[in-house]
Amino acid sequence: MDFRTAINDREGFTLTLELVPGNLVKSKSLEHTVGMVKDCAADGRINAVSITDNPGGNPALLPEALGHTITEMDMDVIVHMACRDANRTGLESRAMQLMYLGIHNILALSGDYTDQGFSGLAAPVFDLDSVSLLCMLRKLNKKARSNDYPANLFTGCAVSPFKYSEEESFLQYRKLDHKIHAGASFIITQLGFDVHKFKECIEYCRGRDNCPPILGSLYFATPGAARVLSGNTVPGARIEPHIYEKVFSRVKTVEDSKELAAKLGAVIKGLGYGGIHIGGIHKKYSTVAAILDKMEVYSKDWEDIYKELGADGGNKYYLNQGNHPIPTYSRSAPVAAAFTIYDFLHSLIFSFNSFLAPLLKRMAKILDSSWLGRKFMFTVEEPAKNYYLIVMPAETVCWARLVIFARNLSAPSTCVTAHVAEVLTGIAKCIKTVIVYG
Repeated sequence: MDFRTAINDREGFTLTLELVPGNLVKSKSLEHTVGMVKDCAADGRINAVSITDNPGGNPALLPEALGHTITEMDMDVIVHMACRDANRTGLESRAMQLMYLGIHNILALSGDYTDQGFSGLAAPVFDLDSVSLLCMLRKLNKKARSNDYPANLFTGCAVSPFKYSEEESFLQYRKLDHKIHAGASFIITQLGFDVHKFKECIEYCRGRDNCPPILGSLYFATPGAARVLSGNTVPGARIEPHIYEKVFSRVKTVEDSKELAAKLGAVIKGLGYGGIHIGGIHKKYSTVAAILDKMEVYSKDWEDIYKELGADGGNKYYLNQGNHPIPTYSRSAPVAAAFTIYDFLHSLIFSFNSFLAPLLKRMAKILDSSWLGRKFMFTVEEPAKNYYLIVMPAETVCWARLVIFARNLSAPSTCVTAHVAEVLTGIAKCIKTVIVYG
């Protein structure tokens, strides 16, 4: 059964395996990867393998290259597509290449920050983020179908429920809402080991309308890998001290790691996730098979295992525990009115169908035809963009924090002070831009 069919079967349980292509020049990891895929296909339990895109910002074989080889082995593929290394043109070209190769499943990611590349630190791009990438892929699908091209992209996103402050949790779930609205058809959690957070995430998804199916990440962490993850040195992955003490205190050997992975998988299944996304295994598929076998044994006792693995977070933030409701967001009347006005102005000025379009096109040609016109527009445009890119995000963040901390009387004043500082910084940058470029 292919990945799309499997994950949309609400009665089934989808299994995916994450592969890391590695650097062809520095290692022979590709041989292990291809060997794992062959064993995976022979086993028959895995619905798809996912292929990472330069994980950790390190150069590796592009996932579409390996993905094409894997599809020829009768195994479905999920390609990770990160925004770190290419602008929107490059990302759209990659998407068209995947269409051409017959690879339809894409996990849209913003991506880790860059690491060391050729002779130094690579320059990150981040022209788009995961939300805008999902929008682009959805529109590309629509455009291709309108031209009778057999486009069938099936796009998904990631979410990290393993956030332990109120602000981070609020923003993480709000961004998840935006990703779903942008067209995500499936969700995969980031790696983590906190069963309370796994429960938090699935409850949040159940509480919203039309939430796509979600897979919980099941990471195979050896004792050494667990120590590294607890040191906060891996982008997007960290084992909190209270989780490390509770969950990994008895993990001394690789066999213990298999037992832990099987127990955590049983809990994820019991909580109602649509499947698991297995990671951290790079050489032998036998490790995956052993975990899946043990998981079946533990599945009937998942509630007891949940209690066994559940750690007391102390003052850590958890949704729906105590006085921590799931945050809601709504526009006030002034904000809603401003949004309506901005939306109208955008359609009036930037739409090719606007009655002003011919006039604005002529004006743009006149301004662009002379040095003075270009200088004038640059001088006006740059401060305006600085305002919207610097001041407006601060305004948005301030609004979010006011919503979150509505019950905390000291927080709003702090937020307003921070907002004023951001506004003054933005104005200063606008003035500097006029002085330098005007």
